[in-house]
Amino acid sequence: MRAMTSYCLSMAMLLPLLGCGTTIPNMTTSYPREGDGERLEEVELVQLIKCELHYGVQEALAAFPANQDELSGYDVEWLRNWEAKMSLKITVDEKSTLMPGLTYKLPLHTAVSQFNVPTPQNFSASIGLQASSQGTRSETIGFSYKFADLLKEPELNENSCKSQIKNKIVLNNLKIPEFIFNKAYVANHTDAVVQRDGESPYSTFSDDITFIVTYGGNVTPVWNLLQVTANSTSPLYNSVRTKTHNLTITLGKVGSAQAAAVANANLIGQAVARALNNR
Repeated sequence: MRAMTSYCLSMAMLLPLLGCGTTIPNMTTSYPREGDGERLEEVELVQLIKCELHYGVQEALAAFPANQDELSGYDVEWLRNWEAKMSLKITVDEKSTLMPGLTYKLPLHTAVSQFNVPTPQNFSASIGLQASSQGTRSETIGFSYKFADLLKEPELNENSCKSQIKNKIVLNNLKIPEFIFNKAYVANHTDAVVQRDGESPYSTFSDDITFIVTYGGNVTPVWNLLQVTANSTSPLYNSVRTKTHNLTITLGKVGSAQAAAVANANLIGQAVARALNNR
């Protein structure tokens, strides 16, 4: 019993120390270094977004060119006068948990049944403590690209974006070209929308992308003594790091007030949704 009391007192003294060690997490796990293929770097993500926008617009214009006949539908030359407004929010959350546990066993005298069968007896008691610390940090950037500027750059192929990033990030395909092509396909079909020659059938259209990268680990040392077993059922220390990326892309005519309003409305809606989820 003395060993159990000493262990419990030690753990009780360690719990406040866990809270004192809480810090605001870094946006990256370490300083950038060549050849690191595990982390998702912000600069590489922005490069990927730009590349996929360029390729998506390029392929849509090639698939539905100007001067088509009536059977081919409408062209999408209006894309050349459009732009993409983007908001990228990166949230890093780190949580650490300390969960010491102890089981005390006290052997008792052996009981003998009426058939002279000995039955071992013991008394056991378990105790567990828990403390956790959590730190969250969020950063948001906004930027835009005019499609006319992107199309002035060298033409891209299907593998251009992946080769530019050199596989340094966890996610290397945001499906932005697919998103742009799908909207161009609808605009091309005269039976799907009503439009005037040379003008877009859309005021704006948006794409919301969320992806999460999670790292975690735990330590579980176990002590088996004569009467005491410590940390036999749960990790003593557990740590989890979660990095959430929220990307909102709003496409519209260059300088369009409606496109700006839609982009702002999307940001407000996301903020409200996240606030409700965190309640």
